[in-house]
Amino acid sequence: MLVRVISLDLPLWHRILVLEILRGFCVEARTLRILFQNFDMNPKNTNIVEGTVKALARVVCSVQVQDTSEESLAAVAGMFSSKAKGIEWSLDNDASNVAVLVASEAHAITLAIEGLLGVVFTVATLTDEAVDVGELESPKDDSDPPAKCTGKTAVLCMSMVDSMWLTILDALSLILTKSQGEAIVLEILKGYQAFTQACGVLCAIEPLNSFLASLCKFTINIPHEAEKRSLKLHPIQQSSLEVGHS
Repeated sequence: MLVRVISLDLPLWHRILVLEILRGFCVEARTLRILFQNFDMNPKNTNIVEGTVKALARVVCSVQVQDTSEESLAAVAGMFSSKAKGIEWSLDNDASNVAVLVASEAHAITLAIEGLLGVVFTVATLTDEAVDVGELESPKDDSDPPAKCTGKTAVLCMSMVDSMWLTILDALSLILTKSQGEAIVLEILKGYQAFTQACGVLCAIEPLNSFLASLCKFTINIPHEAEKRSLKLHPIQQSSLEVGHS
């Protein structure tokens, strides 16, 4: 029911309340594990966790079609930056209606991103637990044959990766390429690192390679500092040239 509410044409404040609840489920590894075991891994039940991840991803990707997408992304970056500094993000008391709308949209997107990252870190945590109890072994050599996931926790982790990695990648890679905030980029990169390490242990080759390819694409597209300075100086240099020729 909560997952379906996200897709309904309801007031933004209503959807934010639902997103806060869904985020709470996603950042608690024990809760997410129980939900996935009892619902997603039971053929007779609904895929609750997979549905939640898809709903969160839709909220994140909605930033592409918003008229205030740039402002919303800047506000999302500001919220992550404030959180990293331990400061509560807030609007000025005299903020305009447009600013309030942008902040509300950004709050919804922030909750969705945090929920997706919660799923990522849960997979990483449960994979570590599978290693600790001997169900999995960290790969020591490229020539080592892939180990089969046979333990209960290992099978759970592999099932979670199989059902959700593509949805998570689509959403996180979008924010990674569009956001300019350092704090949010670092948080998503931590998620990438945790997920790729888990995929390596689980021998989940396709999601591992896809996340690494996304990371390489992001790295290649980052402007070097010299290029940034050149872009900033270019208008001034152009103006100087025009003055010189006049």
